This record gives sequence, C-alpha cells and structure tokens, in this order.
Amino acid sequence: MDTPPGSVQCSPHRKMFLRSNKRFKDGKERMSEIQMLDVTIPATDGRELRMKRYTKPEKVHQLLLDQLGFTLPEQPPPEIRTPRPVVETF
Repeated sequence: MDTPPGSVQCSPHRKMFLRSNKRFKDGKERMSEIQMLDVTIPATDGRELRMKRYTKPEKVHQLLLDQLGFTLPEQPPPEIRTPRPVVETF
C-alpha cells in the first residue's frame, strides 16, 4: 500500500485510540455547557433569597448522561438568609 508523501501511517489500534479520544473530548466539551449558577434576589426587609441552580440539560446532554449512567442532583431548595455585613480591614 502506497503512502502519500507527508502522511503518517497509523496502526488500527492507534486510529481507534484517536477516535475514542476525540469522542471523549467532544463529550467533555458538551457537558461543560451545563452551568451551575447562584441567583441572589434582595428582599425588601434586608434579607436575600438565594437559589443555586444548574441549567436544564438539552437532549444531547441527557443522552450522554444516560450513556454514562449519571444523573444530575435535584435542584437544591432556595435559602432565605440575612447577608453578612461587610467589614473593612486596613
């Protein structure tokens, strides 16, 4: 079998590794699209409503989660808290 100039010949195992590594990187990149965020809403009485949330996975994310056997945790309940005062230090 002739190899074109400038190309590299790979073993079948190496090709399989490269393909699986690319799929892993693609999957990791897709999963990084799911974001966790803190939403803080000030109340009129000085307290805060704080909610930790993650974005709802799209269909492609859910398929990947199902293939890996992972489930995302339930959204945590909101917290009502009094913010700590800011103390200046010098």
